[in-house]
Amino acid sequence: MDALDSTNIKNVAFTQGPKYDSQLGNTTLDIMNIALAFDSRFTMPGAVALRSIAENVKGPVTIYVFDCGLRAEDKQRVEASMPHRPDLTLVFMDLPPDSIASKLGPNWARVNMMKCLPGERLIYLDADTLVRKDLRDLWNTDLEGHPIGAARDVVIPMGHRRVPRGKYFNSGVLLLDLVKIRAVLPEFEKICYEMKDAAYLDQDPLNLYFRGDQLWLSLTWNGQVIRTVAECYDVERMKLPLEQLKDPAIVHFYGPESPSFSMLLNPSAPPYFGKPWGYAGSGGNPYEKDWWDTLERTAWKGLRETSEWPESRRQARMTQLKLAEDEFIKRTTIELGWGDSFLQ
Repeated sequence: MDALDSTNIKNVAFTQGPKYDSQLGNTTLDIMNIALAFDSRFTMPGAVALRSIAENVKGPVTIYVFDCGLRAEDKQRVEASMPHRPDLTLVFMDLPPDSIASKLGPNWARVNMMKCLPGERLIYLDADTLVRKDLRDLWNTDLEGHPIGAARDVVIPMGHRRVPRGKYFNSGVLLLDLVKIRAVLPEFEKICYEMKDAAYLDQDPLNLYFRGDQLWLSLTWNGQVIRTVAECYDVERMKLPLEQLKDPAIVHFYGPESPSFSMLLNPSAPPYFGKPWGYAGSGGNPYEKDWWDTLERTAWKGLRETSEWPESRRQARMTQLKLAEDEFIKRTTIELGWGDSFLQ
């Protein structure tokens, strides 16, 4: 039996604000609603994340994928990566016209889904996550009247220099009360446009707007930088319940896909962390093998045995080498004033 025969696949384009559609979702907590957003470049990791959801989440679930620039063949490969589950519905959704994501980029699609998706509650996952356990306990978490639930950011637990100092969450995994959020969306969207150049994109306005009105989730729901930065001493980081990272329900491969050479080689910098499929891997994350094992059950099975795979990694390394060389020249000849003769 083909996967499409036993998993509901739908393509939906929303052209207006939230409107409940019984064909798409349910406002009860019986059907879990999960959403991701990615473009063509992230189709492969997105498919791995979706496969891990389908293999571990029990009971009826509707998964919404916001199309931030997917080709027809991308959707076909995602569909082919899903297991046989009659109680799982996969819905591809176009971005609304004049959306924030269409103007500022796919990383802002979280803001659009808050406005467009049916139902009252939503779990949002980044495409670089791997679900290892059932998410029913997360889904049923009492938000205690807060509009949003999120886990602290392990890398920058108190934020960064470009935002006011305070407890800072990572937006790679969110539990959302869509009813409460929709009530404040016009004001929040205005702040997003004002912060369109934010260092951490929509994560910064999310933190600033909802600061003090979020429920702190366990790090088991957003397992970040495991065995890398998480084990580096930092006064604020050591205050976090890092023991929750020992057996996470969701692993979040937080970090760059193609790290700079300075990030890899600087002995004073924290240990490298990144994506399993990047040219440098995930920096020792113990769940990288699980990610690759899951990929072998998708339409990308056998990827590492192809001739294209080592060549793509080589090209990524060469790109970073050229960027490092350009940065070296810039600093020595311009910023330090050594002149072109230094390079001759």
